[in-house]
Amino acid sequence: KILAMYHPRKSRKSKKQNNNTSRTEDNNNSNKNNIYECLDLQNESTSGYLEHRSEIIEPHSESQDGVNLEDLNQRPELIWKKSLTLQNYKELSRAAKSLLNAAPDYLQTRNRLELEQNDFGQWQMVLKFSPLDWFDYHLKTEDGKGEDDERLKTALLYVEKERKLDRASRPSLTLPKVESTELCPYRSTCKNITSCDRGLHSRIYCGQLVSRRGNASKRPCNWSCDDKLLIKETESFILMARPESTRDLLLLPKPLKLKEWRGHKTNAELVVAPFFWENVLKMITSLHKIIGFPVDTGTSIIPKIALNFGTWETGQSVDHRAIDCHGHAHLELTLDAANALAEKFECVDGRFDDPENYRKKNCDELERERLNNIRL
Repeated sequence: KILAMYHPRKSRKSKKQNNNTSRTEDNNNSNKNNIYECLDLQNESTSGYLEHRSEIIEPHSESQDGVNLEDLNQRPELIWKKSLTLQNYKELSRAAKSLLNAAPDYLQTRNRLELEQNDFGQWQMVLKFSPLDWFDYHLKTEDGKGEDDERLKTALLYVEKERKLDRASRPSLTLPKVESTELCPYRSTCKNITSCDRGLHSRIYCGQLVSRRGNASKRPCNWSCDDKLLIKETESFILMARPESTRDLLLLPKPLKLKEWRGHKTNAELVVAPFFWENVLKMITSLHKIIGFPVDTGTSIIPKIALNFGTWETGQSVDHRAIDCHGHAHLELTLDAANALAEKFECVDGRFDDPENYRKKNCDELERERLNNIRL
């Protein structure tokens, strides 16, 4: 029998935190010294944006607060069971906080939060875990030994369903790789002014000291933004193209150097802040206006928003031992939107490849690293 296992103490803590959600959010909104109070998009209207095209039917669930841990018995993910809209910032932050708090301890080393729009214009939030961690630590019997037949059956069924859902459409043409500028990975501590042997020095960078794994001492964040990739800059956030050739944009909190560093926020801090989701919507609305796409059709030019956590978050970091990495959200563009945006911004031109297909990657990894061994 496959059990839904989670840490009881963590569950009680999660429930207590959820009871104080509204009070915490009100306190955060009243903090005038918070960097999240800096806005320059307040005049942009978001009314009528991404309305649902069909009636939403709430699924039945025995879970409390929209999360059902029994989902882990069939797949390595937790789904928020309630309908979401981009206009309801507090509900988005509450959903993200509930999903992160509900995650079992043994699945917190690497995960990915996705907010995706389906074919009916509805938005769904899912917290996805490593399929290897799910197979090793969750699909096991109460005695911890595990039954290979049951584990294999559940995992194979998950892979079969995911393969059917994989409808990623790759461009038919072979596109050339886009060259990106080499930046100095130690911008905040490098003694040179404009450039060094390691690369150019960016105008925008972060020197906030961040924690690292183990007993390693703190080091500067050293995240930096290539000015050539910059699309939009506000007092609080930066929207930029990725150095790679994929058509997903990066939304990051803008670091500021006053008497001390401010603006450094991790992904865990961003997803639970209503201000972050508010600026996500404002950025999407701004992009709609820039390329002349209507905002009231119910379909977004960015159908998926994703943030990584744990080792998946630090995969491309300068310091792979860093814990509090500079937060960044992936805003995945449709191909039509990428083509239209490329006419306005040179940095988007040539970046038309599909974002990484995590559904296929997870299935391939699970089959290669676990299932094939059991079959043999």
